[in-house]
Amino acid sequence: MNLDQIGILFEITIDRSIKSVPFAVLGGESSFTSEKEILFSMHSVFHVDDIERPDGTNRLWQVKLKQTADSDPQLSLLTKRSREETKEGSIAWDRMGKLIIKMSKFSKTEEIYRTLEENVSNENMKAYIYKQLGYAKIGLNQYEEALALYDKAIAIRLETLPSNNVELANCYNNIGTIHNCMADYSKGLSYFDKVLEIQKRTPIDDMSIGRCYDNIAYTYDRMGDYAKALIFNEKSLMIK
Repeated sequence: MNLDQIGILFEITIDRSIKSVPFAVLGGESSFTSEKEILFSMHSVFHVDDIERPDGTNRLWQVKLKQTADSDPQLSLLTKRSREETKEGSIAWDRMGKLIIKMSKFSKTEEIYRTLEENVSNENMKAYIYKQLGYAKIGLNQYEEALALYDKAIAIRLETLPSNNVELANCYNNIGTIHNCMADYSKGLSYFDKVLEIQKRTPIDDMSIGRCYDNIAYTYDRMGDYAKALIFNEKSLMIK
């Protein structure tokens, strides 16, 4: 018995009145005649109703699931939120790329945006693709390549957007994060300062400024300047 492994048993309650989740009892159609298999359609969504430990230990967990109807309010809210978060850009491949980023599948993300890069001529869209590719490279810990991609994105943005545009701030923020990952904290700090400068000149929500304060505080902390780190932590807390 491998003590590093645990068992998970899924128990699904089927409500025959829910027509939006088709299923079929395979019975004699299955290759495994001794098993009573049920096949659900691929788009089926289930609620996690409860999680238990039937044997009283941490070796086995039982997850109880219930079908979810299309009219379920939580499912509707989740669907609406997902659409809002992926609404930028009308290209289906782009929407897929955003969803895959959320799944942290960065190699697949790179494949998608490389394909888009080959088929896009609009400069603003190219800048956006470079930004997404840069984000994927951060996830793959390929920081030098990420920096090169963000440099391309910024070069285009500076030609097409005002210097205080939020898109530039987003790129600067990610570049600052990359430099922090590379332990080049002074350079990271310089980019977070650029972000803060843009945010102070642009109508933007306070939470975004608070996140920038958090990044600056973290950077000062890593540099060993705890007094300044405390100042920016306090600024962030005042906003939150």
